Amino acid sequence: MTGPLGPEEITYERAKELARSDDASVRRALAEREDLSPELLYYLAEDTSADVRLAVASNERAPRQTDLLLAQDTDADVRGGLAAKIAMVAPELNVAESSKIYAQTHEALATLARDQIPKSARSFPTPSRTLSMRLQ
Repeated sequence: MTGPLGPEEITYERAKELARSDDASVRRALAEREDLSPELLYYLAEDTSADVRLAVASNERAPRQTDLLLAQDTDADVRGGLAAKIAMVAPELNVAESSKIYAQTHEALATLARDQIPKSARSFPTPSRTLSMRLQ
C-alpha cells in the first residue's frame, strides 16, 4: 500500500492511534490496508466519513459482521462498494466449508438486494440459486 501511511507495517497500537485521527484521509488509508486487524476495520465501519466507510466496505479483510453493518449504510456509494466486493467474494464461498461466512455474506447480499438505490442494485451479479430462492 502506498499513500499517506506508506507500505511498512504498522503496530496495532499505532493503528489504533491512526483510527482516531482527525484527518479522514489518514483513516481512509488505514481502512484500505490489507494488514489491518478485523476489530479496527469494524471500528472504522462506523466512521463519520463515507470515504472511510467505503474503504472498509471494499476491503476483503473486513469481517462479515462489518458487511452486515455496511449493508445498511446511509450512503449509496458505501453500499455499492460493498455490493461490488460481495459480488467478487460470494461465488467462491462453499457452504460446506464455511457455512457461517456463507450465511453472513448472503445475509448482507440479501439486504443489499432489497436496496432501492439503483447504484447498489447494478453491482450485483446474477444471484445464486440459493439466494434467489431465499429472496422469493
